[in-house]
Formats: sequence, structure tokens, C-alpha cells
Amino acid sequence: MTITQLTSIINSGLKWNRVSNLPCVHAFYKDFYINLCKYNDNGIPTISLNVDDITNNKADIFQDEITPANAEFRILESTFQNALIHGKKILADSKLLLEQ
Repeated sequence: MTITQLTSIINSGLKWNRVSNLPCVHAFYKDFYINLCKYNDNGIPTISLNVDDITNNKADIFQDEITPANAEFRILESTFQNALIHGKKILADSKLLLEQ
């Protein structure tokens, strides 16, 4: 899976979830779990993109740190911001995730 393929999937209208007070959003696409986190790395906005393969129980089949130097950054940042506003808010618990 390439960053171009993932950007297309991420931009395809997935239903995003978010956890209060965490700078991350996540969604499911077919057999994949997609996680986006935004942070600043020495003042540079960065989006961490991680994908897990649920069916084959493989973590981080794709993992990258995307900065404004990457062409995909704007799309991922827009999706991330939209997901923070409109994503389903869930409450994280050490044992389970509860819908709020």
C-alpha cells in the first residue's frame, strides 16, 4: 500500500472516530485500521499515519510521518481537521472503548 493509495482511501468519506483530548483520529476501511495523529516536531506540523491489517493481525503495515514538504500533507491535514470536528467522539477506557 502506497501513500497515494492511502490518501485516496482516506479522502473517500470514511467514518472517523476521535478520543477526547487526544490529537488522533481513526477509521476502518475494509480489513484495515487507519490512524492519523497530528503534532509539532520542532515547530514543524507533522501527521503520523499508521495502518494495521486487522484480518492478518499485522501492525503498522504502513507507517510514515508526513510534513508540509510532502504533497499529501494538505489532504491529510484537511481530513484530520474535519474528523476532529465531525468525527464520532468516543471515550477511551483501559479495558474498552465506549461511545459517548
